[in-house]
Amino acid sequence: MRRLKTLTDLDILGQPGLSTASPRLTARAILRNPSRLYAVMYAPDFDLYSLPGGGVEEGEDIETALRREVAEETGCSIESIEPLGFVDENRAHANYTQRSFYYIVTTRDETLRPHLTDTEQAHGTQALWCTLSEAWEHISTPVFELPQQKFLQARDMAALEAYMGLRITRVTPDMPLWNALVDYAANCSWLAGPHVADMLREHRFAGWESIFAAVKGEDIVGYCTFLQTDYYPENRYWPWISSIFVGEQHRGQGVCGHLIHAAIEYARTCGFTTVYIPSGMLGFYERYGFHKIDELTNYGGDTDSIFARDV
Repeated sequence: MRRLKTLTDLDILGQPGLSTASPRLTARAILRNPSRLYAVMYAPDFDLYSLPGGGVEEGEDIETALRREVAEETGCSIESIEPLGFVDENRAHANYTQRSFYYIVTTRDETLRPHLTDTEQAHGTQALWCTLSEAWEHISTPVFELPQQKFLQARDMAALEAYMGLRITRVTPDMPLWNALVDYAANCSWLAGPHVADMLREHRFAGWESIFAAVKGEDIVGYCTFLQTDYYPENRYWPWISSIFVGEQHRGQGVCGHLIHAAIEYARTCGFTTVYIPSGMLGFYERYGFHKIDELTNYGGDTDSIFARDV
């Protein structure tokens, strides 16, 4: 899991210093329901909105703690979990450190039924559904005086910023994103989109083959496949990074490069040393370290350039 941010007294309070205390571990959720509403916790005594989650207990792994905390604070069962990243806090003023692991979590539940502690109930803590923009406004808007509140706010803001910004996800059939990607590919402006949608519907990804989606907040903005065979009668190269598509309004923002980079990293984990991209364009994929090695005639009778890059 990647580090999203490190928060220190210098960042939050404007004063130097570092704690050497062992970190407390926590698991936290950006929890979304089928109506595209997000769960936030609100403590009126402190006028503090936060994302659901809490400490990892002794003997627990992070995801077990996540499931427990989501159930306790929202009453929701978890449908899917996607790692987002972690935020490190180093509070020198309190000689305290913490690492919060954030996950993107979906639930089929529409009703919140929290099981709060006596302390949380005493402070009037409640769980609420809100839109993504409302969640951001609730969490980011208040100006706090207490250092702890400042750290809590900055921590959740870092996670929401990462979620709302671009992320690349390897999509698997058990994820709700799989069906969303079917719809996106079927309705995108590219002629090959319906073919990609059919591949997803029919689960035509075998072994290490996969597909990656570029996502901003709730919206898919592009995708690419990672395949053993592509649109050629003669298949003497693999693996292919293929079917690369980015929505028109998101082009020129580096999305294509992030998709390619994610596929390359995945290729390394699969043990490949070279990856290939087919294209009718020259002068584009070269910027990502690829070079032309061949030409192949595709099933449509057109000739494509074949680009390769060592990984």
